[in-house]
Amino acid sequence: MAEGNRTFMKRLTKVVRSGHGGRMGNIIGKEEPVITDRLKADDFVFTKTSRYGFPYQPTCIAYDPVQSILALGAYDGSLRILGQAGVECHVQHDSSAAVIELIFLINEGALISLCEDDYIHLWNLRQAQPALVQSLRFNREKLTCMHLPFSSKWLYVGTEKGNVHVVNIESFELSGYTINWNKVIEIKCKSHPGPVVHISGNPVDPNKLLLGFESGTVVVWSLRGKAVEHRCVCAQPVISAYWLNDGKQFICSHSNGTLSVWNLKNSDKPVETLTPHGKSDKGRPCQPIFKVQWLAVSSGDPLMIFSGGTCGSKKKALTLMQGSRSIKVLCTDTVVDFVCINSTPWGEDAQDPKAVVVLTPVKLLVFDLLSASAKSTAMEVPYTFNIHESPVTCTQFYSECPRDFMMALGSTASSRTRKRQLQRGESTQAWPIAGGILGEALENSTTELIITGHSDGSVKFWEASSAVLKCLYKLSTSKVFEKSSSQAESSDANDHSESSSSSDHSPPSMVDIDCYAVNMIKLCVRSRTLLVAGTSHVIVYQFSLVEETLELVQLDVNLLFDAGVDGLPDSNLSSPTEDRGEGLTFSPPSLSMTVNIPTLTCKTGLYKRSPGFQPTLCCMIPSVGSDIVPLSNMALSSEFGVISISNGPSLALVDTIQKKLITLLSAQDMSAVTESPSSSANAVTTPVSTGTPITFTMNTDGSGGEFHIDVSSKSERRKSRPPRPPPPVRRLSKPGSDGQGESDAIDGIRQRTSSSVNMDGGPPDSISCVRFACTFTRKNDNLISPCLWVGTALGNVFVVVLNLPVGDQRESQPVLTITTGTLCQPKAGMILSMDILDGQGHLFPSPFHFWKENDSHHNKRNSLLTREVFDRHFVAICTEREAKVYSLPTSHTNPKSFSEANLVEDLAVLLKAAAVVVQGSSCLLCLNSLGKLLALSLPNLSPLMDVECSFLMKDYRFLRTLVFSEGAQAVILCSPFEIQRLSMFARPGMLTENQGSLFRAMETPEPPSKGFFSSLFSTAVSPLDREQLFGTASGSASRSLTNRFHGPGMEKLQETSSGLAGVLARNKQALTERGEKLSDLDVKTAEMNLRAKAFADAAHQLSLKYKDKKWYQV
Repeated sequence: MAEGNRTFMKRLTKVVRSGHGGRMGNIIGKEEPVITDRLKADDFVFTKTSRYGFPYQPTCIAYDPVQSILALGAYDGSLRILGQAGVECHVQHDSSAAVIELIFLINEGALISLCEDDYIHLWNLRQAQPALVQSLRFNREKLTCMHLPFSSKWLYVGTEKGNVHVVNIESFELSGYTINWNKVIEIKCKSHPGPVVHISGNPVDPNKLLLGFESGTVVVWSLRGKAVEHRCVCAQPVISAYWLNDGKQFICSHSNGTLSVWNLKNSDKPVETLTPHGKSDKGRPCQPIFKVQWLAVSSGDPLMIFSGGTCGSKKKALTLMQGSRSIKVLCTDTVVDFVCINSTPWGEDAQDPKAVVVLTPVKLLVFDLLSASAKSTAMEVPYTFNIHESPVTCTQFYSECPRDFMMALGSTASSRTRKRQLQRGESTQAWPIAGGILGEALENSTTELIITGHSDGSVKFWEASSAVLKCLYKLSTSKVFEKSSSQAESSDANDHSESSSSSDHSPPSMVDIDCYAVNMIKLCVRSRTLLVAGTSHVIVYQFSLVEETLELVQLDVNLLFDAGVDGLPDSNLSSPTEDRGEGLTFSPPSLSMTVNIPTLTCKTGLYKRSPGFQPTLCCMIPSVGSDIVPLSNMALSSEFGVISISNGPSLALVDTIQKKLITLLSAQDMSAVTESPSSSANAVTTPVSTGTPITFTMNTDGSGGEFHIDVSSKSERRKSRPPRPPPPVRRLSKPGSDGQGESDAIDGIRQRTSSSVNMDGGPPDSISCVRFACTFTRKNDNLISPCLWVGTALGNVFVVVLNLPVGDQRESQPVLTITTGTLCQPKAGMILSMDILDGQGHLFPSPFHFWKENDSHHNKRNSLLTREVFDRHFVAICTEREAKVYSLPTSHTNPKSFSEANLVEDLAVLLKAAAVVVQGSSCLLCLNSLGKLLALSLPNLSPLMDVECSFLMKDYRFLRTLVFSEGAQAVILCSPFEIQRLSMFARPGMLTENQGSLFRAMETPEPPSKGFFSSLFSTAVSPLDREQLFGTASGSASRSLTNRFHGPGMEKLQETSSGLAGVLARNKQALTERGEKLSDLDVKTAEMNLRAKAFADAAHQLSLKYKDKKWYQV
C-alpha cells in the first residue's frame, strides 16, 4: 500500500493552501486553521465482498449428498456454492475460462473443477472463504470429462485424443497408468474412436470402468487386467451413459434422441432401444439426449431422467420416465444440466431420488419426485436468484439505512408474499439442500439497502446486511399509467410468445421498455420519499404504513431543447440492457440523445393505495413532435419540498407540496446571467463579473420584466453593499393575451428557450449535476440560504437561490427562485459531483426532514430561512479531470481553491465520483477510464488509495450502475444477472462478517449390507488396490504433459498443517505424560488391592477366632 501511495503521489499534483498553513483572501483576511486528516491510507483496502443474483451463463452443476451442498459453474469461470437458505459463497478462477465440469470430494470439504483452458483445480471448502489449493494444467491434450469414485483419491480424466489419465488429487501428480485409445478399439479397426465423452466406475465392481467415445464405441475396461472386457458399438454417436445399481446393465444416450440399454452378458447388441418422445409429425429428427441418469428405486421399475430428446420444434426439456410407457415432462425450459438428490451416496444401493435440481440459462428449478401429483411439483428456491426477472437498468445503495424503515418495508410486503405462495401450489416438502452452517447475526450490524430498477418499470428493495439478499418490497411503476390499445395488443402478443417459449427469456417489447424502464432512483431514507424516473416521467412516492385514498396529480413539464443542435454532449457509456447478442434487452440510448417513445397517460384522480410507497405526483415530459431528450439527472430535498428534474439542456424545479411547477431554467439562460448581454454587434458591452448583483423589475402591466445589472465600481459596492436582490416574480398569463403571450406563459410559469449555440461559438452547455444545499450563495456574504447548485458540461457552477414561504404559507404561497451566477468555475471538463462540507470537513447531506407515522403528505415544514453564519463552509467539486475544494463564502470572481488535485493523466477522464462518509470523516471516491479506483480525503484531498480495478471496465454497459455509498462501499452490476458488492475500507472481520460456513462435520453413511445368500453366492472380485495399481509401481508420467501450480489456499493449508503438527506434538506429549501417570496409578491401585486383601484375610481370621465366644469371655 505504501508503494502504491508513493506512485500515486508522483502522479497526483496536489496544491493545498489553507489546509497547510497558507492563506485565503476571505472577508476577514486571517489565516485559517489547519484541518487534520483523520483517515489514513492504511485503512483503505479494496475487496470484493459479496456477489448477489443468479450466475450468468451457467454451464454445469454438482451435488455433495453427504454435506448436502450444491455447486454451480459458469461460463466466466465463476463458481457459486450453495447450502441451506442463507448460506452462499462465490469464488472466481483467475483465468476466467468456462467451467466444464464440477465434482465434489464427498464429505471431504473439497471441490474439483475442470475448465475450458485444460486446467484442473482443487478448492478447499473447509474455511470461511473457499480458496484454491492446487492446479494442474495439461499441455498437449484437450480435456473433455472426468470421474472420481466415491471415497477414492484417484481422478480419471478423459481427453479429446481418446486417452484417459489418472491424477492423484492429494499430491496433484499424474500417474503413470494411462488408458490409450489404441488399446480400446478392436485390432482390425483403423479409425479413431473420438474424444472421451463419459467415464464412470461400476457401482459393484471397482475394477470395471465404463468409457464412452463420441463415435459410438462404449467399452468396459478392466483396471487390473489393463484390457477391454466388453465392447459395445452403438449405431449413433454417444453423448452420455449411466450404470444401473446392479452393475450389470448400463444405458447410453445418443444424438438422434434415442436411449440404448446394454447388458454385460450380451454386448453384441442393445437389449432395448427407446425413443421416448417418438418421431416428429413433420419428419424432423429429435433433439439429442444430452444427459441421462438411470436410478433404481426400492419398489417399481427404475427411473430414467434425461434432458433433451424432444422433437425439433420443442426445447431441450427434462423428462422423467419409469418403465417404457410412463412419461412425465418435468420442465419445458432449456436444460443446461441437472443432478438428482438421492437418499444414499452409494451407487450399489437403491438411490430412491427425492428431488431433481435443474439448471437452466436463467434460473434454478427443483422438482419434488416424491409428490404423487400427475403434474410436476416445483419447490420454492430460497436463494436470491430473481434479480434479473426483468433486466436491471439502475441501482442505488444505502449502507446506513434506518432499521425501523427496513422493518416497515418488510412488513408491508409480507402479506402479499404469503398470498402469492398460496396461489402457486408449490411443494410442501422441506428444502432438500440443507448443508452449511449459518453465520451468527451481529447485534450492532448495519442495515443496508440495495434498490434495483428494471426495464419493466418495477423497483425492488433488497436487504443486503448479510451475505445473501432478501427481497423486502417490490414496487410497480407501470400501474400508475393508463394502458393504451396499442400497448395492450403488444402486451398480449408478448404474453402469448412468453407462454409458448418462456425459456428463451425473450426480451420485452420495445414499447414496454421505452415507456416504463426505470433510469434513475432517488430515495431519502429519513423522510421516506422516493423518486423514480423513466425516460420521460418522474414519479414521487411517499411511504405510509396504512392503506390510504390519495389523489395522484399529473404535472406536465416542458423541458425544451433544440432538435437542430448536433453538439449535445454525448456519453460513451452504453446501457446495461443494450442488445449485444447476449440475451440482453434494449433500453434508452445515451441520455443526451433524442429517442422516439409512445405517449404515456397517468391515472389521475383518487385511488385507494395499499401500505408502502404511494404515488402522489407524476411529472410528465411532453415530446417535441416524436422526439424527446431522456432525463439525465434529478435531485430531491424533502425539507424544501422541492425536486429538480433535468434532461441536459434544461432544468425544472417542482414543488412536491403544492404539486406545481416552480420554474424552468436552461444552461444557456444561467450563463447569460453572468455574461454581458449584447443587443447588437456594434454595441459596446460592459463586462459583468461573476457574482454581480442583479435586480428584477416588473413591467407595469404585470406581463413580465427584465434583469438589471449593477455596474457600479467595485469600491462603491464595497463601501455600501446593495441589498439582496428580490427573487423574480413569475409571469402570469392573461386571458386576453395574444398567441405569443400564450406560448411564453403556460400555467403561470415563464417559459425559457435554450440558445442553439454557445455565445463563444462552441457547443451548447448542458446540465450534468445538481444538488440541494443550505449554504452561502453570494461572494463576500455571511448569509446562508436554501439553494440548488447546478454543474454543467463545460465546467460552470451556478447557484439558484430558493425563497421558501414560512410556516402555513408554504402550502399556499409560491416558491420563488433567482440565479445568482457562478461562485466558482473549475473549467476542467464536465462537473461530476458537488458536495457541501462544514468548517471541520464533515459532509452535509441534502436537506431533509424526518418521517412521522401519523404525518400527512402535506405536513408542515419549518422552512429554512436566510440567516447569518460566521463559520465557513467548503464545496468539493469534482470534474472529469480534477477535484477542487473551495472555501465559502468566496471572496472574488475567480477564487483560489482551498485544495486541488489532478486525478487523471492526459488521455484519461473520470467516469464516476462521489463524496461519502467513512468512520465519521469525509472522503472522495473516483473511478477513471483507465480502471483506477481513487480515494482522497476531504477537504485536503490527500491521497488515500489508488488501486487497479480493470474488471470494472470490461463492460461499459454496467458502469452506469456503479454506486458509491457510506463506509466506502459500492455496488455494480457485474453481469446482466448479478450484482457485485465492493468495499474500499478495511473493517475488522470484513470478509467473514455474517457469513456462514459451507463445511460441517458429518459421518459418512455405511455401505449397504449384503444379505446372507447374496454374500454366499456372490462372484465379486476382491477389492481393488488403487494405490498399488496407480502409485509408484505404475511408473512416472511424462513431465512435459502437465504442470502443477500452487494456489493461495496452499499457503494457508501449510500454515494450518504446521500449526496442527505443533498441536499434535503437544497432544502426543500430553498423552505420554498421561500414560505415565496412569501407569503409576495402576501400580498404586495394585498395592492398595493387596493391602485390602490382606486386611480382609486378617479380619476374617479374627472373626473366626472369636466366633463361638461370648462377649464376657473375650
